[in-house]
Amino acid sequence: MSLTVLAAAGLAVGLGTTSFAGAPGAIDLSGSEIWLDGCSVMLAGETDKVSLDTGLPAPCDFVFNSDESLRLFEDGGKKILLVYSSREEGAGHCDTRLRAVLVQNGTLSMSERTMEISSCNVTDMDEKTYRILAHRALPARK
Repeated sequence: MSLTVLAAAGLAVGLGTTSFAGAPGAIDLSGSEIWLDGCSVMLAGETDKVSLDTGLPAPCDFVFNSDESLRLFEDGGKKILLVYSSREEGAGHCDTRLRAVLVQNGTLSMSERTMEISSCNVTDMDEKTYRILAHRALPARK
């Protein structure tokens, strides 16, 4: 099954008002809100809240498109997004680390591995990057 960008599929990905780690606010994922508390991903539904520590060095943020919308793909019932941490190392090179976060039915899971790249730009992460990182995920937390 092919991944599709939620925005292209007409699914709502709106921004809320809670601030976190440089992103504009808590993000509405069709009934749940997701945000970062440092480098921990937080997911809140109507009755519960789940958190996962990414293990990335602070500060962290979600990957956004150049138009500032959340870069998010869907695979079946899973929403896949990336969290990253980046430190400039000079001459246009950065130490950037990324992990996939999967959201499904009020649960959070995270990629087993961390991708390390030398690019400072994470807005150009393609579908393949999301798919590769999300392929092997740690057990879901509910």
